[in-house]
Amino acid sequence: PLMYNKEYYMFNAGNKNSYIKLKKDSSVGEILTRSKYNQNSNYINYRNLYIGEKFIIRRKSNSQSINDDIVRNDDRVY
Repeated sequence: PLMYNKEYYMFNAGNKNSYIKLKKDSSVGEILTRSKYNQNSNYINYRNLYIGEKFIIRRKSNSQSINDDIVRNDDRVY
């Protein structure tokens, strides 16, 4: 589950012409990208995966009645 006060990154996974997939045969954790222009030869380092929008989820209320850090409905994203 999503947790409070932890950084998350969003990237466009809905684009049908490209996707990001971990290469199983790579020792350095490269990411494989495919697009309509470049079928299977464009590789980027896994560090470049985190170029999307960064966001952090904060608890909406200051209520102490809930003790865990699991994100719930009506919480806020910053």
